[in-house]
Amino acid sequence: MKEIFLLKLGEIAVKYGKGNFSHNFTEAPSSKDIGILSKALSFMKLNILDYIEKEKNDAIEKQKNIK
Repeated sequence: MKEIFLLKLGEIAVKYGKGNFSHNFTEAPSSKDIGILSKALSFMKLNILDYIEKEKNDAIEKQKNIK
């Protein structure tokens, strides 16, 4: 079960790297290390999405200032 979960985490990480943030995590197996990795990847997703939103808002503001 842990190996399958790690493979799924890897697949999700690849999707995140390609800009696909549609997948959310379910509970990780009981292994402490895997749980930490799962939470870190989930936290990374949130940070990336926040960064993208900030960059979009900054671009909109710059466009307003140009006009």
